[in-house]
Amino acid sequence: MNARRLLLLLTLVLTARLAFAQYPLLPQNQQHYINGTVGEERGGRNRYHYGLDMASPNGTPVYSIEAGTYNAVNGAVAVGHYAYVHVINHPPAWVDEVTPVEANQFIGEVTAQHVHLQQSTGDLTNI
Repeated sequence: MNARRLLLLLTLVLTARLAFAQYPLLPQNQQHYINGTVGEERGGRNRYHYGLDMASPNGTPVYSIEAGTYNAVNGAVAVGHYAYVHVINHPPAWVDEVTPVEANQFIGEVTAQHVHLQQSTGDLTNI
């Protein structure tokens, strides 16, 4: 399967999953401004964008869109099947790497004027 077909398949799967998911920003039942989409070329044809960027001011609370185990690494948080990038980790006193998180639970704050949401492994190895 060539790269474009794989990217299209990834886009369709992520879009379908997100259509039935909550947003990581409040209000969770309304649309938010999307300023980056899956498949955009980044840095020339060498790299593609693998998630959705939702614009939001720094400090905006971020919420999990599904239940799962919380994992935070260098400005990214993973819960369940999703990674939330450009998110400052929740205070360390609250969480360790095996803390269960419910859907719609506060997990951190926006740090780069947007939150990048993508499907991911729980250990964030594929972001």
